[in-house]
Amino acid sequence: MQTYKVLMLMLHTFFFCIIPTSSIQYETFSAITPDHSIQGNETLVSSSGTFEAGFFNFANSQLQYFGIWYKTISPKVYVWIANRDSPIQNSTPILKLTYKDTLTIVDDSRTIIWSSNASTVAAKPVLLLLDSGNLVVKDGERILWESFDYPGDTFLAGMKLKTSLLNGPYMSLTSWKSVDDPSLDHGRNRRSFNKMKLAGALVGVILFIMILGLATLTYINRKKLAKPGMLKTLYMKHKRDEEDVHLSTIFGFSTISNATNHFSDHNKLGQGGFGPVYKGILEDGLEIAVKRLSEISAQGEEQFKNEVMLMAKLQHRNLVKLLGCSIFQDEKLLIYELMPNRSLNYFIFDSTRKKQLDLIKRFQIIDGIARGLLYLHQDSRLRIIHRDLKTSNILLDNDMNPRISDFGLARTFLGDQDESNTKRLMGTYGYMPPEYAVRGCFSIKSDVFSFGVIVLEIISGRRIRNFYDPCHHHLNLLGHAWRLWGEEKAQELIDELFHGTVIPCEILRCIHIGLLCVQQRPEHRPNMSSVVLMLNGEKLLPEPNQPGFYTATAHHPIQVDSSQNEASLSLLEAR
Repeated sequence: MQTYKVLMLMLHTFFFCIIPTSSIQYETFSAITPDHSIQGNETLVSSSGTFEAGFFNFANSQLQYFGIWYKTISPKVYVWIANRDSPIQNSTPILKLTYKDTLTIVDDSRTIIWSSNASTVAAKPVLLLLDSGNLVVKDGERILWESFDYPGDTFLAGMKLKTSLLNGPYMSLTSWKSVDDPSLDHGRNRRSFNKMKLAGALVGVILFIMILGLATLTYINRKKLAKPGMLKTLYMKHKRDEEDVHLSTIFGFSTISNATNHFSDHNKLGQGGFGPVYKGILEDGLEIAVKRLSEISAQGEEQFKNEVMLMAKLQHRNLVKLLGCSIFQDEKLLIYELMPNRSLNYFIFDSTRKKQLDLIKRFQIIDGIARGLLYLHQDSRLRIIHRDLKTSNILLDNDMNPRISDFGLARTFLGDQDESNTKRLMGTYGYMPPEYAVRGCFSIKSDVFSFGVIVLEIISGRRIRNFYDPCHHHLNLLGHAWRLWGEEKAQELIDELFHGTVIPCEILRCIHIGLLCVQQRPEHRPNMSSVVLMLNGEKLLPEPNQPGFYTATAHHPIQVDSSQNEASLSLLEAR
């Protein structure tokens, strides 16, 4: 396996270094749209952090240029410069992108210092800096302009060769140094014979290694493909990687900043482990919710990427719709459609707001959550375990319909895979099933347990994390419900707001289903397809067994060994 990885790395290096390519994959780049500009210390960074573009001055000179350089190399190595012949002095330069796909550099007086001289009218032009070092203007998947068409004398893989690079309108800082710095005049004797000999020898060695590597890889792959099912596995992985390239819309950071009034406290909807959440309004009037990744967030970049990847592929009426994302320097944002009624826990645990949710509406919310989970577990293109299902992650739309949100901790299962294990616990106490909290084992039945907890919370109007049985203080909400069920007093679990009223049979059925979902052993819990049928009276309900954490207290549902496992709270907790 190690040999395989090393050979693949050698092949990738070879093709990247010596074979030009005109195909550009659309990845998660920092982007500039006509709504934003670059000035001062602002820069545009490629997704891998290899290249950076922005304004700079050379040595102690007051002349300012816009160029591209290697981000991680010090001192800076410049590979391309736009305004080599038109430096800006005693002014603040600005780089702008217009809807005519034209790049311009202007000074304080808005005088055009440099222009790309493009003329194509674009619907949604965007400026990207690719990992190859190529600065491109795109409209969708169409490339309208690219810096690789105008190379200087620093050649990068993919640049288009010209007859005379020095006479071109775009020059790299290597040439510029030779003109402006007398101490570097001797460098003109380089693009020289000794270098050509060295390059030829290097190419020869690489070609030899490549041929040897290809032969070895062919042998290894033939042995691997001989194993049953290996060819199918490789094909499925290729298809997944191909699909992952097509992400959601990338918004300019300035667009989202303006939409949220620069992330003002007045627009703040809530705060969670992920970071703050803000309400925003785009220029076309669309209302959005913006999750801003905190720099100190325990969730990190992995959860950010995970949520973008998954939500871009999921579409269901009971899931929150991801509109896109924004990445700018250290800022990472997720942009969703706004749910005006916030989260379920905003209503269900508030003595005043809970009155807006009668028992029939509560049943409809339970049914909607169940259908959303059924889609994730069975009907979506991916088989997804949410792993952080709770009332604060159930958002409500205008009509109080539930939408499942927050997929930063979600995991996908392939084929017939039923369960997995982890040594790093991520989720929320009270909603974790016993097998996950104790052994780190999770499956679709983990979500079923969390769903059962939510059902009992919705019916009772009581929160799992701070409830204890008034008759038996060692019992939490699950134990309280189980005790009432055994004493044939299940109706006493219903929110006291409805005591003395007629209880619909659907609500008593929900209590029964909730207890089935929170049973101690995962194999005893129903799957979500059965739950949906049960909710609609289309399936007989068996007697439930004892729930998980039956004797646990509300505040300490389980003790986790912090030396082996790490537990964290969820991503969004609305105010």
